[in-house]
Amino acid sequence: KRKGMWDDTLVVFSTDNGGPVYGNGTAGANNFPLRGGKMNNWEGGIRGNAFVSGGFLPPSRRGIKWDGLAALWDWYATFSALAGVDATDHRAAKASLPPIDSHDLSAFLLGKTLASPRAELPIGTEPRLSNLSSAPLCASYNRATPYYDEPSVVGDEPKPLPDSPPPGSRCTTVSALIVDEGKGGLWKLLTGTVEQAMYTGPAYPNSTTDEVSSHFVSHCGDGCLFELRADPLETSDLASRHPQRLARLRAKLEAYEATAFNPDRGGNTAAACEHAQGVYRGFWGPFMR
Repeated sequence: KRKGMWDDTLVVFSTDNGGPVYGNGTAGANNFPLRGGKMNNWEGGIRGNAFVSGGFLPPSRRGIKWDGLAALWDWYATFSALAGVDATDHRAAKASLPPIDSHDLSAFLLGKTLASPRAELPIGTEPRLSNLSSAPLCASYNRATPYYDEPSVVGDEPKPLPDSPPPGSRCTTVSALIVDEGKGGLWKLLTGTVEQAMYTGPAYPNSTTDEVSSHFVSHCGDGCLFELRADPLETSDLASRHPQRLARLRAKLEAYEATAFNPDRGGNTAAACEHAQGVYRGFWGPFMR
């Protein structure tokens, strides 16, 4: 403010995911009253808090709460729009790659609309066994690619990419979907095996804590269906009561999987660490020439 910068300043603070509740509570977080936590797609793992401040924010937008559908990666398109920059990845488009999944939230921030530009949110995962017909074959993934898997951390997530997948089996990187139908509801579809299907108490961990994720698993298969406005705690699976909506959301999920960017990411390379420790002095950065 002393430098006259405040009126042109926008401050955005956001979590990237829910808190980790695995490791029998030793990870140190608590997402009460939501279900699950980091490394899974329950609301405790993906529903995050954020706030926006700064002199650039119009007075009419200050001190309000908004629960519209938005994702962390929507800030890319939002910041681009505020800076007057085209967020389109034209080089990717020329290479026939799918467009970025980022929505511009600036109209809401500036008070021009109350609605979110995002009505659907596909939710990713590391490669998992799936019966989605649009998912790639498990055998198509590069086995040299390192995916997060830390056996010493009990209950963080199931191991990605099965060691010996059945012939012809498919592995997806898009396993869930949220669709905002306005007055028709905020619907969430989960597919496959979802661990951390558990709830913490107001104080967690405590003397009775026994969080081992393999003991708390939902086998959603073709889909578990929740209406998040009425049931943000994901207590009631409505799949059997809404078969048509379940089929509609699965069709959307199939379509998202079909356009998911899933390149061969290669294997470990010493150059990445060498650049991080040397050139960038402790930070990750480009390392390929």
